[in-house]
Amino acid sequence: MPMRVLAQNTWAFEQISPAIHRLDQPVTQSFNASELPRPPALGATLTRLYVQVRPSAGAQIDSELCTQNFSRCEPIRGGQLYTAVFQGLSAQAPLYVVHRVRHWNGSYSPIYIKVQLNMWWQ
Repeated sequence: MPMRVLAQNTWAFEQISPAIHRLDQPVTQSFNASELPRPPALGATLTRLYVQVRPSAGAQIDSELCTQNFSRCEPIRGGQLYTAVFQGLSAQAPLYVVHRVRHWNGSYSPIYIKVQLNMWWQ
């Protein structure tokens, strides 16, 4: 079950991906602050985001953080991303983390990926 933590003008979310069984199979996790019990106000905008990606095995995984129906994406390198690149976008718009296993590196399927996403808004 996902865990949600709320504080004023911030949101933290942890989620584990569905099982990934195939190379290059995109698996998407979605995060939507507008579904929270106390969502950002209408007109609130993002200021910064932090994402941490932790796979269950040592496979080579490419992950990216996306918004605006996947039209804007930023790669997550080294398992984490701290960015203000989406600053000014709606804090109520869904955010997506997309994963692709590129190489098993001796690991076996399925692989699961735990994502922690923190967002700040004003």
